[in-house]
Amino acid sequence: MSTTGTSQQISPQLAAIVGELEDVSFAWKKLVAEIGQEKLWRRPAKGGWSVGECIDHLTTSTRQMLPALDAVLPNAPKGDGPYRMDLKGRLLVWFTEPPYRMKTKTVANFQPKVSDKDVLAEFLESQNAAVGAVRRCNGLDLNRMKITSPVDARVTYNGYAALKLLPAHQRRHLWQAQQVVKHL
Repeated sequence: MSTTGTSQQISPQLAAIVGELEDVSFAWKKLVAEIGQEKLWRRPAKGGWSVGECIDHLTTSTRQMLPALDAVLPNAPKGDGPYRMDLKGRLLVWFTEPPYRMKTKTVANFQPKVSDKDVLAEFLESQNAAVGAVRRCNGLDLNRMKITSPVDARVTYNGYAALKLLPAHQRRHLWQAQQVVKHL
């Protein structure tokens, strides 16, 4: 079920991604409500990001992924599913899903920033933009569409993998934040 307010019918595979994004948004809202604003930026004693930093990182990541996706949409070939991730995309999504298989260092332009902004509201705004991007991909051949990673320009994957990577990455950091909350 989509809560995006549009009646445009999209493919079942894209509707599933919209559902995944909505599920993640709900889980973040619930987590932030449980811990309250006073614990949002508290880092774990053993180091690592706070819950707020995890959210800020996801907002930054989405805001950098969507332009890479939008850049290829005007010239994308038309087509419908079934969609399949290419090999690089499957590996990235598998690697990204929680629990961690290996920790990685985040590149500088994706590092979170501690601030007094409403990180949850900004994240939810970026989620709405992500849902819009998924909807714009309807009717396009995501299997042949190539996206250049905003993290590393040497890495490309197909459009379907790019879309699947968004909620996988969000679940990874939701899981990370849940681990932080256990130790607050």
